[in-house]
Amino acid sequence: MGESTAGGVQPYKYNGKEFDRMHGLDLFDYGARHYDAAIGRWHTVDPLAEKYYSISHYVYVANNPVRFIDPDGRDWFEFQNENGSKAVLWQEGNAKTITINEQVYNNIGTTYLAQYNWGAISFNQNEMDGFYPYTPVSDLIISDKGLNFLIDREGLKLNPYNDSKGFATVGVGHLIGKRAVTEQDKKDWAWFDTKQEAMSLLQTDLSGTYENAVQSLVGVSLMQFQYDAIVSFTFNVGVGGLKQSNFLKELNKGNYNGSLMLNYRRPPEILGRRKKEVNLFNNAKY
Repeated sequence: MGESTAGGVQPYKYNGKEFDRMHGLDLFDYGARHYDAAIGRWHTVDPLAEKYYSISHYVYVANNPVRFIDPDGRDWFEFQNENGSKAVLWQEGNAKTITINEQVYNNIGTTYLAQYNWGAISFNQNEMDGFYPYTPVSDLIISDKGLNFLIDREGLKLNPYNDSKGFATVGVGHLIGKRAVTEQDKKDWAWFDTKQEAMSLLQTDLSGTYENAVQSLVGVSLMQFQYDAIVSFTFNVGVGGLKQSNFLKELNKGNYNGSLMLNYRRPPEILGRRKKEVNLFNNAKY
């Protein structure tokens, strides 16, 4: 506990927090709550408990003090030793590297995805912003964030247009035909003039074709952000593209390597989208 041989005059000890010995309680003052290091628990409920129903209201740093600490700060830093073991902490400041106990930690940014055998927790700054257990694909549907991600990639146009392959398209990537837009297309889709109609058509396409395909073809459990990434990928390359992809074959073997989606990078202008889908699948970055 960092006790001093000179009588403990220095009150700031573990994690730089004040050690409060009043009434013999021996607690660390973290501002919002007091922490009992002897048992690794708080003595009061987390003020943000309603945001994290899956985690006990009394545990410290998601019950994983080996990997996390809980000071105020700005960025996440990570140390990885020669054996591949990692230690991650939240540290005040945004320097590229910091040195703690002769170990150099590299700045990995304001967000962090902590992965476990049951799933993952994502942190934005020092607050959890996502809890992602592995879930059978049959129990998943595209999330609101996933839907917005897809729309950002596809765009939304109320008039028929030619997509990157020169195919007639309307709304959010709805394929009219594998040919260029015709005057007849413009007449046939003249009624299609609101965002609500575009969203309704998108939901029909997703539930009737693309999500149905993902749920049928993927044979392993996924986290929500991984599912969202695959739906976006399938929406772009088609059901046949997913079915024939090495990405799917490896995934169904238990190899969760989103980078394999990069094998589908034509036309060249699609590469930016594919990298975003990979980043979403691997790192939960919407």
